[in-house]
Amino acid sequence: MVDSKSTISLNKVILFLLVIMPIVESLNGLLLGHHISDIYRAGLGLLILVYIFCTGKYLHKQSFELLFLLLLYIGLTMFQFIFFHGDITAFKSDLKTTTRIIITPLYYAYFYVALVRKDIRKAELVKLLTTYAILYAVLIITPTLFHTGYITYDYQGTGFVMVGHGTGVGSKGFFVEINSLVGILVIFTFYTGQRALAFFKKGNLKNGVQFVLILLSLVMAEIITTTKTGIVVGVIYLIYFLPRSFFVLRKVITKKQRRILAELLSVLIVVLSPFIYQGFAKEVTLFIQRNQYFFDLFDGNLLKFITSSRSVFLEKTFKSINRADNSLFLHLFGGGYYIRLDKPFFGAGRRVTEMDWFDLYFSYGLVGIVAYITYFKESLFNILNSKKNPVKIMLVVFIVYSLIAGHVIFNAMTTTILAVALAYFTDNKFGENDD
Repeated sequence: MVDSKSTISLNKVILFLLVIMPIVESLNGLLLGHHISDIYRAGLGLLILVYIFCTGKYLHKQSFELLFLLLLYIGLTMFQFIFFHGDITAFKSDLKTTTRIIITPLYYAYFYVALVRKDIRKAELVKLLTTYAILYAVLIITPTLFHTGYITYDYQGTGFVMVGHGTGVGSKGFFVEINSLVGILVIFTFYTGQRALAFFKKGNLKNGVQFVLILLSLVMAEIITTTKTGIVVGVIYLIYFLPRSFFVLRKVITKKQRRILAELLSVLIVVLSPFIYQGFAKEVTLFIQRNQYFFDLFDGNLLKFITSSRSVFLEKTFKSINRADNSLFLHLFGGGYYIRLDKPFFGAGRRVTEMDWFDLYFSYGLVGIVAYITYFKESLFNILNSKKNPVKIMLVVFIVYSLIAGHVIFNAMTTTILAVALAYFTDNKFGENDD
């Protein structure tokens, strides 16, 4: 076992690496082909395994549950290879997918064990979430200010056309994947807004205003990325948040303070409106045109439009499974993430539905999805029995988003944040020194 001083140093290194995660992912996109994210994840994962299994006086039960879950997913992947498809390419691809799936359980185990050992406090988890919210907003807004970064939806269809070097809609900084990025912006919109309201209720104007500024930065980032979900959620949340915050503030501040606040907001709106219009009018126009095009393309089918045809892929996948010769096998154990779920197996890989919980079910079956959910049983139980708080609201939004969007529980960025939020609920004591 590693001695206590080395354990403390190791824990600090792990926390530092977790803090810089958004920066690493941005650099990974900036320096494509250098596998920066893969190297970072491998190194961080190794350090976490050392911390979990080689430090402390004894192994915590969460360590064994992590090991069981990992072996189960590897076992399911081998089972699918032997008894279902027999395709070595699919087998290798599915093993790689397993490493992505296991990120949340791995990081969750680290936070769980570290909290039990008191190597970290829950307040540090809250600070980590807040740091992520700030970094993601900054890493999208900053490249935009310098007219650089990748176009969100480039007309070439590559996803890696730099601003100024092609045509398209929106900008995503230097991040590679857009679905997970928008998911992150959405959940942090709710998180920062609810934290601002919580501070306002306590009469803590300073911290409340700080979170309002972070919230506005996130909404600005959502407008910059110019995705349907990001803009709609950002605007709707602001419509809810602004009157709600004024209603809360009316109870805790004086009339003079309310007047000063109203005057400051009026000045800000007047001063910033021309810059906002100049900066976002073109993007919003292109956003409307793009979505009008797809709405017409889907013949006005609102469900297909809202889900971006995911509902169609979902229906086709269920039909493929139900008409397969080994339908029961696929429902119980899944067919992997790569291979088609109906014969012939070979050729192009299957079209995932991009609705993560369904893709998890199709890939690992009832056995896999039940095992995954059960692994977080303590946190899920505590979430159900806890009062409303910013982290709980954020998690609910996260789960809903992952039901209708893809690349969330399969993506390293979002799974890291999910692990932090779930770890916050590893016991039933919430709100102590969280600020």
